[in-house]
Amino acid sequence: MAPGHPHRQQQRRRATSARRAGFCLMWILCTANAVQAQNRTWDIGRWEDAWRSAASSPTRRTLLIHAAQRVGTKGSLGFLRSLLRRWPRDDDAWDALEAIIYHPLADAKSTILTLYEKTPGIAEKVDLIDLLIRESKARTESLALLEEQIRRHLGDPLGSALLRLLTLFLDEDDPLRAKATTFLTDLYGESENPVVQGDIWRVARHLPADDRMPFWVAAVEDQDRLHAGEAALELLRRGTPGAEDLVVDAWIVDLARAEASGMRRVLSASGRPSLVVKLAKRIEDVPWADVRRLFDIMQASEIEKLNPFFFSLLSDPEPKAKALAVLFFRSHPRADLVKHLERLARDESLVTATWAALTLADSTGRQRPWERVRGRIRSGGFDLHWTKLRRLADAGVAGATARMWLTESLERHKDWRLLTALLPLAGTASLDDFGRRMEPFLAHRRWQVRLAAIEALIKDGRRQVLPQLARATGFDHYRLARVAADGLAYLTGKRFGVAPKVWAAWIETLPQNWVPLRLPPALHARAANERYGPMFYGLDLRSNRIVFVCDISGSMNGGKLETLKVELRRAISSLSPPGSYNVLLFSGGVTSFFGGIRPATPSRKKGTIERLRDVRADGGTNLWGGIERAFKDKEADTIVVLTDGQPSAGRITQTSEILKAVRERNRYRRLQIHSLFVSSLGIDGVDPSADFMRRLADQNEGQFKLAAP
Repeated sequence: MAPGHPHRQQQRRRATSARRAGFCLMWILCTANAVQAQNRTWDIGRWEDAWRSAASSPTRRTLLIHAAQRVGTKGSLGFLRSLLRRWPRDDDAWDALEAIIYHPLADAKSTILTLYEKTPGIAEKVDLIDLLIRESKARTESLALLEEQIRRHLGDPLGSALLRLLTLFLDEDDPLRAKATTFLTDLYGESENPVVQGDIWRVARHLPADDRMPFWVAAVEDQDRLHAGEAALELLRRGTPGAEDLVVDAWIVDLARAEASGMRRVLSASGRPSLVVKLAKRIEDVPWADVRRLFDIMQASEIEKLNPFFFSLLSDPEPKAKALAVLFFRSHPRADLVKHLERLARDESLVTATWAALTLADSTGRQRPWERVRGRIRSGGFDLHWTKLRRLADAGVAGATARMWLTESLERHKDWRLLTALLPLAGTASLDDFGRRMEPFLAHRRWQVRLAAIEALIKDGRRQVLPQLARATGFDHYRLARVAADGLAYLTGKRFGVAPKVWAAWIETLPQNWVPLRLPPALHARAANERYGPMFYGLDLRSNRIVFVCDISGSMNGGKLETLKVELRRAISSLSPPGSYNVLLFSGGVTSFFGGIRPATPSRKKGTIERLRDVRADGGTNLWGGIERAFKDKEADTIVVLTDGQPSAGRITQTSEILKAVRERNRYRRLQIHSLFVSSLGIDGVDPSADFMRRLADQNEGQFKLAAP
């Protein structure tokens, strides 16, 4: 065999590796014996010399670290600490830390905490706390430290990772189990963040059923909890006293969350008609938009024997109760209902009359009651017509007669305001070829119509509309793209954000018989790193067509004004074409930087930032003047209002009148109004003036925030 043959070369490499391994083993044994023989007299310099000698071999370095821990002298401890300077770049530092933990002269807790503060990575921080908990003898202090860090980072990825370490204290024989369980229960009761709630719930699964009772009760009592359905089913199965009333009280507040969180499963699995009756008896507490949803939930349970109960609702004075009964009998027709439906088709409630007339038209062919209802919908002028259509959109309509009427209405009506009321209504009627019908509205010149078309596609929710929603996530108009992305998350449970190609590729993999999930808002909440617009005082504005309406009255002088300038600079700098903006500053009067929103070009942003430097705070608070000027911009879809006190100047100063005037102007416009209140009490104080700003946001699809002064 030739000397250069590949097999001969492989043999030589193996022999060389074996010799090197033998040398390494002999070296470390000699090192350990030398240290023992010299009565452990090595100082840190000798250890570092040995380290340099071992630098080329990972095995020799690891063995030397273990030898330093075994020797247990000041010199070896100093040597191990010197290796931590490499933290957290390589494995030698981790090996040194583990050796320090077992070193007789080391303060392991202090060392770990020091590294924890200087470590940027989440995984490394979690590993450090995990190491401290597992190896420390002072477990009570370790638990206290873990609880402190969880509260400190609650709601961010590090907090979620640290929460999982609580399972180390939840073993049945752990003396600290009761304390850890109490902390977990308190945290779950306090938390309003759905991500944190989900993390706590997963940790709580490690507890036995009896210890999980507080979590079940807390989830059912608060309708925002993600696992309310699962918790309610457990309470019902275990026969907890008052469980039915607890379930009804919690879910009647928000049936949208209740259905998707498990109410359908609770009703079908519990086998309790009494629960259905209790829900129906609370019908007066249910918003109109949720009456149809309540009916759909009830349909999931075997409640045919409740026919007499629903029959009694036909004469109930509450319009919603009558409407619920009509819905029930649309699916469970009876011959003796005709006279009752004819009576209800004349009911004062438009929704009740509509459902009764449609039931008669679809089940008996009688069109006359429906023609009367159509006349009622059209009567009363444009505003009332629009209002009635919006009411029907909230309640939903279905059936062949309704589909025919909606098809005709969409083809006949051209006014963009009526279209914004008709499109959501069409989304609940399951029109044939619905996606094709929406195409012209998705390209309408009015963004309000395009928004209504996207909402209609989401309401329809069938597989055929998903590609259109995926395309809408690529709209240059951020607000529309955000609604489309959130709608897809609501229907599918996926979170791809504004990524039309990713959505399209995923949709192609869905089977033709795919059924929408319709998750509750808390479950499809946006990911922490998913943004659709600039940030302003930590608030994601979710738009790129924004008017900033900001207070520069005398009370804003000083730090408040400087903070405002900084936040405006950041928000405007983060905008880029096709984004556009305007800045309105109000005190006694109103100053507009531009005639309307303008494209966020680099030169325009630079000019705005330079102009902000010269702004001074002075005068009164003409809040209404600023908002009124913002409404004049037809291209804007978002207004951000910031102030630090009550209105004191301008045409309207009463807050109730301002709210009323905003509602009137925003009735068709659908501007999203975010409000920020800079309180002199700080973000932890309660300022009564903030209530007006909170209502301003709540009534106009916006967000409210207390801003730090």
